[in-house]
Amino acid sequence: MGFRLEHTEPVGDGLRRVTKERLDDALERLDGLADLEPAEAQEAIHAVRKRTKEVRGLLRMARPGLGREYAKANAGLRDAAHELAGMRDAQAISATFADLRRAADVGGDGALAAVQAVLDDRAGVATGAAVDADDPRVASARAALAAVRKRVKRWDLPDGFDAVAEGLATTFRRGRKALREAQRDPSDDNLHEWRKAVKHLWYQVRLLEPTAPSVLGPLVERLDDLSDALGDDHDLVVLVDLLESTPEAFGAEGQAGVGVELARRQQADLRRRAFGLGARVYAEKPKAFAQRLELYWKVDRDLGQEPRVGTIADLAELGDQPPRTVERERKFLVDELPALDGDGDRIRQGYFAIDGHVAVRVRERSGSASTMTVKAGSGATRTELEWELVPEVFAALWPLAEGRCLDKTRYEVRVDGGIAEVDVFGGALDGLCLVEVEFDSEEEMAAFVPPAWFGDEVTDDDRFTNAHLAVHGLNGG
Repeated sequence: MGFRLEHTEPVGDGLRRVTKERLDDALERLDGLADLEPAEAQEAIHAVRKRTKEVRGLLRMARPGLGREYAKANAGLRDAAHELAGMRDAQAISATFADLRRAADVGGDGALAAVQAVLDDRAGVATGAAVDADDPRVASARAALAAVRKRVKRWDLPDGFDAVAEGLATTFRRGRKALREAQRDPSDDNLHEWRKAVKHLWYQVRLLEPTAPSVLGPLVERLDDLSDALGDDHDLVVLVDLLESTPEAFGAEGQAGVGVELARRQQADLRRRAFGLGARVYAEKPKAFAQRLELYWKVDRDLGQEPRVGTIADLAELGDQPPRTVERERKFLVDELPALDGDGDRIRQGYFAIDGHVAVRVRERSGSASTMTVKAGSGATRTELEWELVPEVFAALWPLAEGRCLDKTRYEVRVDGGIAEVDVFGGALDGLCLVEVEFDSEEEMAAFVPPAWFGDEVTDDDRFTNAHLAVHGLNGG
């Protein structure tokens, strides 16, 4: 679902869901290192480190409600990221220096080209080492992440905004204070502390963006810009430290010094820009900032998802309808259920209009907004249009589907090629289990190889469409 709390999703449930999804992705990437080429392995390591940082930002927002669990989770994530840090740093420094040369338009400078060659060699050595899945650092990082993942179910978090209000204000306060310290004394250490605080706030606002996308979306983008600038500044700090501490590694006397001078000039410009943006991002007081985001959250719960707004002409041109979408999925019976994590999402859906291969349904799903969906066509590729419903509208429509309803619990299971959605049916369909996999393209769908626990494919068997099952059951015509 992405790094965000979904519309109407209870806060505590959402924080646990996002954490599990991010850690599952990180663990899967570490498990797959042995099958990757060196450059791909580096990207996987980078993605794993990003996942740990995202979850640490989430943890800081939820810290007041986590109690002792916060320290355990934060330490595990910190340790995992530390184990993998050295595998990525050499590539980051090499790329940063290349960007620096392009920005200064000095690509042909002999001294700088020589420095670049040394940095590229170091990156190549690190890339070759990272592909070894048996590296003890990989094993240690995986164990740390797995331990955190196992404890997520113990998190006892409230479902309202109280779960994050205090942590959000604290993160904002920390960033505001760090900005002032960096303005007073723009040392490398002070800029690094501010960078970490900005990153955490960026992650936290991303989680809450769906409550007010027109307002929080631009803030997410500006925090991303600020984080990128401070990230580049930090990479330049590491680069300068390397050049100054081992100048002999970079060839003729004075070559490293040319690189240091160029890096420091770029840092000065980055910091000037960052201070200008930071002063605006952190203009509010922390308590006021947290209260403002809480009001967005309350409005979202009271009024529903934010609609598009504009002039009559604008809305007539855009329409207030969902875009025409194409659903590509393959459906299978289940020979043997795999290990299913958590309680799954409870779904009840009913059909109040079915005409051949066109069906209109309403659905209520735990942790998500209720929806009305129109599906047309049959087989693997169909048209799908969907509208989100406020609870009152769903309650009014549900009785119209009487006698054409079904209940099921949905679980997500990672497979090669994407996410498999396993539906375990209840009620009159008790005992039926189906698994679906959605795809972004016809090519991906055709190339998919079902894992061993999948049973017979029923994609083109109309008896296993949800609409047919809701009306006729398992043995109907």
